[in-house]
Amino acid sequence: MKRITDQWWINFNGGSATVCGKEIDGTYTVKWFLNDEFRGQYDLGPGRWGAYPLELGNWRMEFWKDGSLSSEYDNNLSGENILIIAEFNNLQPGKNLPIGELINRAKNIKEQWGCEPILYFKGSERYNLSPFKTLKMNDEYDFKIILEENYG
Repeated sequence: MKRITDQWWINFNGGSATVCGKEIDGTYTVKWFLNDEFRGQYDLGPGRWGAYPLELGNWRMEFWKDGSLSSEYDNNLSGENILIIAEFNNLQPGKNLPIGELINRAKNIKEQWGCEPILYFKGSERYNLSPFKTLKMNDEYDFKIILEENYG
């Protein structure tokens, strides 16, 4: 999870957009928005968490205390790195991986959201997928979203 303040942890990974109260006093109403569309809300206290299914887009969370907006987190993707973890289905010995499908997905994401997709799949460090980077050991990134997707 990514620490955003002394009060909250936020995570965009594992198939969900998750918020957890860390060091908070009392109960907060946390409202989730995806691309400025209201997705829902939870009342969260210390150590409590809430989540919504992760979708690609700009997530925003509002933190309300006693009917007043106390803080907000905006996970805007523009100019940021995201990670796509690709799982290839139905692989048969001697068959090529459906890399073209993954590259086309990355191109569409980059065009639509203005972010930089970094790609990972088993053995991806051996591939040159220019103009996209593959995740390699010891690479350091701060990913705004980590997507797990199936191809093939």
